[in-house]
Amino acid sequence: MVLTAPNPQQPITSDGIMEQTFRTWTQGVTNLEIVEGIGSPEGAIEAPRKRLYMDLTPAASPVLYIKQQDNVGGDRTLGWVSV
Repeated sequence: MVLTAPNPQQPITSDGIMEQTFRTWTQGVTNLEIVEGIGSPEGAIEAPRKRLYMDLTPAASPVLYIKQQDNVGGDRTLGWVSV
């Protein structure tokens, strides 16, 4: 994913609302973070395709998952695979 930086001079309008380019950019940057939790994300964590998830279950080594399918039968919590 290539993120083009928004106009640094005017990311917020005069009435305090984020410009659309700034909003899109911040959402893209947020999606680069790895989601962490306990247990498998399958059937529990809704995410877009290509999102990463780290299972931090204490009894096991951390397991990394990637969201391979955007949705399965309309369910956005399905489609995770361990890598």
